[in-house]
Amino acid sequence: MHDNPREIAEYLIQQHGLHGALNTAIEGAVSAHDAGDFYTLSVWREIKAVIRAQLAQPETGPAHGEPTVRGARQ
Repeated sequence: MHDNPREIAEYLIQQHGLHGALNTAIEGAVSAHDAGDFYTLSVWREIKAVIRAQLAQPETGPAHGEPTVRGARQ
């Protein structure tokens, strides 16, 4: 998982959920910026992009609030 933004993002999402993962990534980016660690800052930027892309995906299905079609057989 060393410096692979997609794997790190997936791990953070599993641990914290989407919003918690994004908050963790933002905190990591702020810490890297404060430390002047531009490489780590760029990794955190990519992690945030992966998480935000997942947040932007529409949720579908009954578990995610999709309206039930009246009269449909189940």
